Parts: sequence; C-alpha cells; structure tokens
Amino acid sequence: MKPSRFLRALLPAVLLSGSMAQAQNLSAVIMPPPEAPAVTQAAQRVLDTANERVPQLDTAGLLAQLKTQPKTVVIDVRTPAELALSGHIDAPLFFNITRGQLEFQIEVAVPRTRPRPSSSTAASASAVRSPPRR
Repeated sequence: MKPSRFLRALLPAVLLSGSMAQAQNLSAVIMPPPEAPAVTQAAQRVLDTANERVPQLDTAGLLAQLKTQPKTVVIDVRTPAELALSGHIDAPLFFNITRGQLEFQIEVAVPRTRPRPSSSTAASASAVRSPPRR
C-alpha cells in the first residue's frame, strides 16, 4: 500500500516538530542555572561576624575532638542522598537533620532536657562548624 500524498507531506512536518520539541527540552538541560545574586555588604558583615564566632573544623579536627570530648553533638545537615554517597562520622550523638529542616527539628532531635553536651558540631558538605567554647 502506497502512502498518500498528504501523509508524505505530513511526515516531515511531524518529524521536524518532534525534533524541535527535543531541542527545546535539551536546551533546558544544557542551559546553566542563573547565578545567585551577589551578597550585600550588610549580609557579608553578618556572615563575617558569625564566622569569627564559630570556629571551623575539618574532618580530622572533628575526629580529634570526638576522642577528647565523646559527648560532642554532631549535627550533619547534608541530605540522606549525600550521606549515602560519602558516609558520615561515627559519633555517639550523631544526628542527620537537613539544612532546610534544622530549625524545625533541632529541639526534638536534641532536646534541652538532656545534660548540656561538652560541645556541639554541625557538619555540611563543605565545612564543619562548632560554637565557641565557653
């Protein structure tokens, strides 16, 4: 059976529109996301002040601290998928509370009714933060 003239004329148009749809979908994948806006000077001052008050620990520093202060509370703010990829530090008081949920879940995960730990540490993908010692 021979295709009709209409179908022969329609086929290239259908193929072209399908290719254009794929190209549009592909361009969404290829285009980089927009850059985050620059931090204002006021926000940078707040960040700088916080970073002066909060000591930075790397993994080796945290492991050393856990040896001398085993009751250190470790709060890892990475997602469960990130933990699955890179693992976590074994600590008696380890909690995984993602960054977007930290403010809502911290009181339930680490209630104030417990004796105050010797220190607390929050871990992220890039750095480990602990509050100043008193």
